Amino acid sequence: MPSSPASAIDTLALMLLGAFKQHDVRSSEPAFADHLAAELGLGQQDAERAFRYLVEKGLLDTFRLRHAGRINARGHDVLLVSERQQTKNGTAPVEGKNAMEWDVFISHASEDKADVALPLAERLRAEGLRVWLDSFELTVGDSLRQSIERGLAGSRFGIVIISPEFLQKHWPQAELDGLAARETAGVKVILPVWHRVNEAAVRAQSPMLAGRLAVTTDKGGEHVASELMRAIRRDASQNARAPESSGAPAASAAPPADLPRLGEIAKTFHSEQTELIATGQGPSAVLDGGMLVLHILPYAFVEGRAVAAYDELARQPELFPPMKGTVQDVQIGYNGVLIGSNAQGLGVPQRAYVKIDRTGAIEAVISSLATGQSTRWVELPYVQALVIRYVTDYVRAVSRFSVAPPFAVSVSLANMQGVRLLQDFKGSAFAEDIPFGQLNQDRLPFGQVVLEAVPPDYRATARVLKPILTHLANAAGLAAPPNFDEDGNYKLDLRSYT
Repeated sequence: MPSSPASAIDTLALMLLGAFKQHDVRSSEPAFADHLAAELGLGQQDAERAFRYLVEKGLLDTFRLRHAGRINARGHDVLLVSERQQTKNGTAPVEGKNAMEWDVFISHASEDKADVALPLAERLRAEGLRVWLDSFELTVGDSLRQSIERGLAGSRFGIVIISPEFLQKHWPQAELDGLAARETAGVKVILPVWHRVNEAAVRAQSPMLAGRLAVTTDKGGEHVASELMRAIRRDASQNARAPESSGAPAASAAPPADLPRLGEIAKTFHSEQTELIATGQGPSAVLDGGMLVLHILPYAFVEGRAVAAYDELARQPELFPPMKGTVQDVQIGYNGVLIGSNAQGLGVPQRAYVKIDRTGAIEAVISSLATGQSTRWVELPYVQALVIRYVTDYVRAVSRFSVAPPFAVSVSLANMQGVRLLQDFKGSAFAEDIPFGQLNQDRLPFGQVVLEAVPPDYRATARVLKPILTHLANAAGLAAPPNFDEDGNYKLDLRSYT
């Protein structure tokens, strides 16, 4: 690679930056420049020089590991500008005016500035983000309204600090409306932070916000900043791929999903179906001994849209194995595809089954979790591992047939009254010696979350499902779900337990 012309290093750096972006989509771990260079066919010296160039330009977040990094929002902006320029005239410049002046806009009530907004802004700035906060951007003589509107329009993401004061004020609500207006074609803009509020309080004032996964300030500012950085890094790649508006709506553009409506419909459906299943009125008879009921509803369920490739889906039941089992029998009928785990067929009670209706909605049940007087216990990590693994596998399978996110995920335990939910795996210990929570009712719903994208792996699913996993842990007598490390990554090897 020539050392003098800047265009040469720019071109190779752009190639390497694109490789960092692709790695960011596949993995939550930092990428190593030499590994990416091997994929691109670059020499080690060229890769190192290109890496240093990207770091100097502020397009990568770096780590203590040598030549390791992750693309940041500024890097995504550069690639977006390059892609648009390439489409227009066939060139691929690296440098250009950023598509967005700021990475994040922080919307907050003035009462929350000193304790939450300002410390959060400083932490995010330390991470290399360009942050719009009125303390940073407003000077004497500025028009408040014009400055805020410029901040809203020029920020890639909007962090909304939702507190009792926020929910009562006009200006923060106006800022929220401005951010919500930009959420078109499935592009996520709003990142909620809950401060001294719960879901009921938020839902009473803003159902739209209550239906979103949020980070709370209960665990401190460092935790909030870490979770927001993770969300920004994950979603920036999706936002960067959004097409530039031409002034006219695209014929194929879909309206944004109504997440609160999906949530309410999914909650009602799950409750009604769980009751039918638990009382022997489900699509298949199941063995006794307590059961786990899992529903995954795509947005197509809300609209009543049938899967265009449903005939192909019906011909591939092996993609939807029953929990902790294999496909033994399949029935295709008016109400969908029913997949059983019993080798004797669907005419006898099943250990587990899966049903997929014509919208791509999935119902999965596994029974006999706790049977007999001597085994009236079930292990928390086992139940959590089942939920994480099969939510991931089913969502990824159904997405192969153009069933698109968002997906509402609901989980319940049924017919479990009197069962002990052990906090750990029994192993060689006696079940009586392991701490547990006593399940004192037959129907135990564990809430609902919405997957706004197809998860790339189990760890990504576990992170989104954490509210459900936390509720399960509470039922076992724990304050928080086990098997998450300090960075929020799920560390249990699911293959060992499912």
